[in-house]
Amino acid sequence: MALISASNVARAFGPNDIFDGITVGIPHGARVALVGPNGSGKTTLLKILAKDDQPTEGAVTHARGLKIGFLPQEATLLLGGDRPLWEEMLTAFADLLAQEKRLEELADQLALEPNNEELLTTYGEAQHRFEAADGYEYGTRIEQVLG
Repeated sequence: MALISASNVARAFGPNDIFDGITVGIPHGARVALVGPNGSGKTTLLKILAKDDQPTEGAVTHARGLKIGFLPQEATLLLGGDRPLWEEMLTAFADLLAQEKRLEELADQLALEPNNEELLTTYGEAQHRFEAADGYEYGTRIEQVLG
């Protein structure tokens, strides 16, 4: 049995037919290449096969329990809420931000207890982990992406 079957599939956008009469079966373990000129409907067909779009005509069936991953041709940015882009990008560094906050807390404690050897050791170990994870570079990394 095929993982994905499409029978007599067509897709149109308004009066424009992108393709029609497509019949395909993709068996388990198959490796498939889809080749054609730009604008011929390759991405549209893949979206239909991946359940991300519906055909104008025809039917597509999927094997029970089939999970499909689809990496879009062009990236889209989905911002969570009303945060500025900088703050949204900081979410990728949540672990480093937590480490940085812990370092600040330890530094505040050291200011009050500068001779506390255990606290100094804890701070040194935390700082080493932060440096090893390029913690002092996350802002620069964001700036490089933003250009």
